[in-house]
Amino acid sequence: MRNPKKTGLIIIISAFILLVALIFFILWQKNYEPVEPEIIIPAPTSTLPLAEADPVEAPQTTPSDRPRNYQAYDISQEAAYQVSVYDAEKRAQLFAERFGSFSNQSNYNNIADVTILMTPSMRLWAENYLAELRQQPYDGDYYGIISNVVFTEILNYNEAEESISFAVTTERQETKGLDSSEPYRQVIDIDLIKDGNDWLVDRAQWR
Repeated sequence: MRNPKKTGLIIIISAFILLVALIFFILWQKNYEPVEPEIIIPAPTSTLPLAEADPVEAPQTTPSDRPRNYQAYDISQEAAYQVSVYDAEKRAQLFAERFGSFSNQSNYNNIADVTILMTPSMRLWAENYLAELRQQPYDGDYYGIISNVVFTEILNYNEAEESISFAVTTERQETKGLDSSEPYRQVIDIDLIKDGNDWLVDRAQWR
């Protein structure tokens, strides 16, 4: 047989536990409230048109039109270039190649073209020499010579008298008809006189 006292005690304890659990559940249910998500409704925006910005005026001048701080330059105040021995040498080389290259079909223009590089006395000689050459009949057979400067040597330089002499070595090649000779070297002596601020040829002679 069961003990009535023991059974009654178990029932009382079980009832007490159920009562405490029920009270705890009621209190927890009362304190718990579900949090609803917050709904944000945007404020109505204004439908008024935006104010128009003031028009930007285009610049009246371009960057190139802007005044710059240029300083006036007077070229007349520039010192005139003074010719030197180097200029005389270049003049002698130019004269030697042009004077020494010609053909009987060019009407001896090689001489006429360099008269502007000559002194008045040398120019007079060239004009007379040209007149003689142009009186000779042309037989139709081509004849020409090409001259190129190889090197130049100063023979004499008189600074006081402003005169200078060069020995200009050239390499020349003759052509007759369709046949060309072997290149050969020949020297031409050229005397120059300073005329103002220029060097002019006063004599030219082949060796």
